[in-house]
Amino acid sequence: MSPYLSMLSDRFTILITIVIFLAIQSECNFPASSKIEGEKANLIFPYPCDSTEVTLQQSNRWPFYSSTEGLSPSLPKSQVQRLKVKNIINNGSCSLDLTIRDLLRGDQGTYILFAYKDGNILGDDTHRIYLQVDYPPGNASCVVGVDKGGDWVVVDCTANAGTIPGKIECYQEGLWMPPLTDPVESGSLLGQFILIRKSEPAFCCSSSLFEDKPRCECNDTSLNLDDNHSNHPCPLPSETLTTYHPSIVTENNPSNNYSTTMSTPPNKMRECNYKKTVITLSFFMCLNSFLLIFSLFCLYKYKMRIHEKK
Repeated sequence: MSPYLSMLSDRFTILITIVIFLAIQSECNFPASSKIEGEKANLIFPYPCDSTEVTLQQSNRWPFYSSTEGLSPSLPKSQVQRLKVKNIINNGSCSLDLTIRDLLRGDQGTYILFAYKDGNILGDDTHRIYLQVDYPPGNASCVVGVDKGGDWVVVDCTANAGTIPGKIECYQEGLWMPPLTDPVESGSLLGQFILIRKSEPAFCCSSSLFEDKPRCECNDTSLNLDDNHSNHPCPLPSETLTTYHPSIVTENNPSNNYSTTMSTPPNKMRECNYKKTVITLSFFMCLNSFLLIFSLFCLYKYKMRIHEKK
């Protein structure tokens, strides 16, 4: 390899290393915690024991806690009931223990501890933790759509999308009805088509893609109800759950032009996504190899032209 190409390859490798390092730093430069709406979060902030004051704040908001004054009196009562800050001193180590109960979406953000010594901020002892609050899709709404012949009809279901991947399910007479499409997020909406019978009540609901909502709780929306049917999916405690198999549908096959295969839910990583970093690294390595091969090809063509001129 020519000295020029060798230098080019070395510089490109250094550039890739810098890009990967910055990508890792941007994602993992301080701790992160991921919780689901309604859960409890516990964040621990170490600080120097010789500090004269420490404060806690969310992002660029005014501090909601000071070690000299406690929780800010300007906090709404509902916030005071959900927040608890405990000062822990153990074997020469000091920390603030922040607990947030019944997490709300507005609780998401970067929580910052500032340590002070005689009124001056100790910059090296500023501690940050990013709290992510995930939430499932909203309640499903379904309308009757395409008639598939016989007793079968397609319902078009939508729900407000959440940060947690979701799906929509329907039940009839205790039977799980087959989805005709995978759940699809379009903008802020989650949508899915499901096959049901026209002659029976249907109860539909949204849920996380990673779990199945109990059938008796699946009551976001109901279809085909009349005076002879209850508006609850489980009017009789003795009902048992069975699964409806799509292969039963044979006459006037309503599954034409629809996909009945459900995708396997992805393993969603949100804290310091090293998998993304590995993919990025692989991409840049492939790009580096391509540029190297291209440079060798150009050098070969150049040498061939020189040879032909001779």
